[in-house]
Amino acid sequence: MNIDIKNNLTPDEKELFDLLRSITQEVAPGTSLRVAGGWVRDKIMGKLSDDIDFMVDNMSGEKMARLITKKMGLQGPHVIEANPDASKHLETAGVKIPISNGTEFDLDFAMARQEVYNDESRIPEIKPASPQEDAMRRDLTINSLFYNIMNGELEDFTGKGVDDLSTMTIRTPEDPLKTFQDDPLRIFRTIRFTSRYNGNIDAETLAAMNDPSLRASILQKVKKERIQEELHKTLKGPNPLVAINLLKSTGILEDVINESVKGSEFEGKMAPFDMDQNSPHHELNVWDHTVKVVENILMYYPDTDPEKRAIMILTALMHDLGKLYYEIHEDKGDKTSYSGHEQASGDISRLILQYLKFNNNTVEQVSKMAKHHMRIHQVERDDQLSGENKRLSYMRKFIRKMLADNVDAMDLMNFTMADAYSKSKGVVSPEVVRKYQMIQSQMQQALASMSVDINKNKFVPVLNGREIMSILNINPGPMVGQVNEFLQELMDEDPSISKDQAAEKIKDQFSPQLDAEEINRQASACPKHLLFSRLEEILEAIEEKNGHQAINLMLNFKEEAEDDESIYEHIASCLLQVLIFDKSQKNLELMTYVFEKAEKNFFNVKLCVPVVGILLLMKTGTEDEVIERILKRMSNMADNDLQDMLKSLPEDAHHKKLIKRFLNGQRS
Repeated sequence: MNIDIKNNLTPDEKELFDLLRSITQEVAPGTSLRVAGGWVRDKIMGKLSDDIDFMVDNMSGEKMARLITKKMGLQGPHVIEANPDASKHLETAGVKIPISNGTEFDLDFAMARQEVYNDESRIPEIKPASPQEDAMRRDLTINSLFYNIMNGELEDFTGKGVDDLSTMTIRTPEDPLKTFQDDPLRIFRTIRFTSRYNGNIDAETLAAMNDPSLRASILQKVKKERIQEELHKTLKGPNPLVAINLLKSTGILEDVINESVKGSEFEGKMAPFDMDQNSPHHELNVWDHTVKVVENILMYYPDTDPEKRAIMILTALMHDLGKLYYEIHEDKGDKTSYSGHEQASGDISRLILQYLKFNNNTVEQVSKMAKHHMRIHQVERDDQLSGENKRLSYMRKFIRKMLADNVDAMDLMNFTMADAYSKSKGVVSPEVVRKYQMIQSQMQQALASMSVDINKNKFVPVLNGREIMSILNINPGPMVGQVNEFLQELMDEDPSISKDQAAEKIKDQFSPQLDAEEINRQASACPKHLLFSRLEEILEAIEEKNGHQAINLMLNFKEEAEDDESIYEHIASCLLQVLIFDKSQKNLELMTYVFEKAEKNFFNVKLCVPVVGILLLMKTGTEDEVIERILKRMSNMADNDLQDMLKSLPEDAHHKKLIKRFLNGQRS
């Protein structure tokens, strides 16, 4: 640690500060510029930082920035208006300042201020202040240091910042309870900096963080987006387990879980995180097991890939939340069973991450891995998978299903090992390690044998949909999906199967099932070559996940022969496929078209099954009772087709309760 900042500046920093000092003395005599906060902290610790924020002591940041840019002949500053929702409580001005070697610095200027809070909000009233007052209103002493470029001095107005940085003591400049009550987000910042530096929270600050009154303040005052932002930064940092334990010990984690599940089936039915598992497979309670899984995950995912690391830590934290759900506890005398806990864990983690406003990718990845986290354990436990060939076939199918669900199977393998090695208090037995290392090796072998498009992270079948239709002389519909699944299962068994071999297999399997009369009916009103040509283009766009192009092609397709029965059947099917992967492609013209056709042809299964799928997937204004009547009719007429469609719908479908009811014929 070096507090002699003046003699430790880089040449670029020295030139910049000399330039700004000279201009300030000329255009604003009596004004002082001070570098504030993070840059000063990092400089003392010997870390480079290009985040340079200036505090101005006697005028607004905008006025100071305009004086500087005018003197230098630069374009005026970019003024960032106060935005309390984004924790921008004060107007700041951003300026790009070049130096002689062409390096350009992005600088922010803001006025020294006080913040006066009320009981209802963390948004303060801003008042001009002295540098001393500005230092005292900041979150932590280590973030309250200034470097005065006018005299080259380090300024520690709290009297504790330098010492606390030396000992890495985390404390607030003023009374911690009042500091946190004014702005409860500071609790999360305290946790983040403690985690980042593996610091020691001083006793008074820690006691304030554990004050029960603050938990209500967090829920009342802090926007979920701000909590998510702090948590995300923390999880990507060097010591996330420190933060996780603090979130648990302060009760914040429990509050977040309970708030997240309000209004769901889990509300009021969650046990404490440190619940005893009462299981011969686990020596540890749920929390201690979870902590150990996080520890193991950190070994697999260093901070070189922070986004992936954050997702895996969240998965570790949430993978067993389903065990806390009382409804799945099954008392078996000397032990408790938690059958189905992985599905509940996936559902609960989704609720939590959505509550905290995490992005869709994080929500999907974590909830799906939590839901699937027992799948690889099955390989070790299932006697039917004892042979190497059976295991490899099972693993290829597993990897394929995970690819279809946009989950990295090797990430799930790493997680499975972290989970398996976290069941006991002592050292993991060599036998357990050997078993899971063998499964990992076989998983890698299975993946290497498969046909996977690395760029798209997608399984590539030996025959595509167009080739299947050509070989069997059929149009798009449920049959193509059945054939495709059959082909993929063939490739699970034999990944080296050729196109010719696959073609013979599907002809042997499916030709007897084909109804020539039905095929002819579908093609009668539209020349078959035209039908195939247009459908090939649409299906190719769908395969490429190009929803915009697919919609435009369907619109053209509709104009060519909109009253042809086979046309609107195909458009309904293709439109549903597009909306499944991209709801933003909702097209009112196409939806109105297929809905009107379905109303007039309500016994046409090929049309009505995808139409009801669209109604279930999207928020259309159609009443639940109407959708339910259609579902019942389709279930009576073509339950297999209906079930296939229902299974294809994503978890975020609008009418997910209806979907669950009708899956597997559960209509009541």
